[in-house]
Amino acid sequence: MKRWMQTIGGVLLAMGVGGLVIPDTGAWHDWFHPTLSHNLIHLISGGVFLAVSQRKQARRWTSLGLGGLYLLAAIWGLFTDNLFGVLPSAAAMDTLHLLIGAASLYTGGIIDGAFKRSSAKEAQEQVQSRDENP
Repeated sequence: MKRWMQTIGGVLLAMGVGGLVIPDTGAWHDWFHPTLSHNLIHLISGGVFLAVSQRKQARRWTSLGLGGLYLLAAIWGLFTDNLFGVLPSAAAMDTLHLLIGAASLYTGGIIDGAFKRSSAKEAQEQVQSRDENP
């Protein structure tokens, strides 16, 4: 979970910085349509992913929350060319949003949830073995 948060945080930060410094022409612009507001969103969400990667309690909810937002952005992007009148939508960006959203939801819900369930099960088994073998 920590590694995912650090990886996706770094990718989003790189995309945000890249969108600010790469000229508004060429393949980058054609695929992703970076705007100032879109770059700022990637910088902020990337920074949040990185910041909470160090805080065990916040990882799951951040992954689920931001994953849900990215998934909603991907779905919304299928139906409009401009999200909220501020963020131009492009197929490559919608695909990236879909991947980030799905992976974040999976990581926060399935992987982190599985670790919590297995840890609770192990703790319960330890208590039972102590009770059985005093």
